[in-house]
Amino acid sequence: MRIVFASDFDGTVSLRDFYWIVIDKYLGDKYVELYHRWQRKEIKDVDFLNMVFNNINKDYETVLNDIYSIPIDMKAIEFMKWFVENVGDFYLVSAGCKYYIDILLEKYGVKDIVKVIANPGYYKDGSIYMVPDTTKEYYSEVFGVDKGKAVEIIKRESDFVFFAGDSRPDYYAAKVADYVFAKYQLADILRQEGIRFFEFKDFGDIMEETRRLIPLIKEGRFKEVYYEKNIGV
Repeated sequence: MRIVFASDFDGTVSLRDFYWIVIDKYLGDKYVELYHRWQRKEIKDVDFLNMVFNNINKDYETVLNDIYSIPIDMKAIEFMKWFVENVGDFYLVSAGCKYYIDILLEKYGVKDIVKVIANPGYYKDGSIYMVPDTTKEYYSEVFGVDKGKAVEIIKRESDFVFFAGDSRPDYYAAKVADYVFAKYQLADILRQEGIRFFEFKDFGDIMEETRRLIPLIKEGRFKEVYYEKNIGV
């Protein structure tokens, strides 16, 4: 049986979105207003992120240190290692930039064991440039990566898919997954929609619940216990 875990990165594995670090350190109030316009869907996700990342204007070492400064849920790193060793593939599915995600995964020693679906990017002349891959089946004009389509693709070759996320762009992936871990904005949306989920604080919660469910999934008894806990709604 192929059991897979897919997770958002920014705000889920990381404890702070990289764009906020850049805005707070270098860009100021004008970009806070751009953030609010983005939240009102007046600006596409891809365009907003590139507006931020393209205007860092700092040398490579400074940008690298800014990436290293992104706070990470260290329980997520522990969980990735455990899941890959004991259960199956772990995917990071992100509408952010693969450039900084890869740097962080390498820092924490999990780059070679985690599969990453995210927008390609690169550093040049002081800034980061995110270039969505229009050839991918999961390509989205709005997000670069349509997380719902990405999880659908993963699910085609899997028997069971977990998903963890925290924000509005994670909604469609959550609808596709077999079991959802959610917090913050995503938890509020799923609750309003009446979609069941497990609300988590950190990956310690996810580890405990996943350990509980894995034997039931393998034994074919998952549906028997799915509703025994008050998850989400």
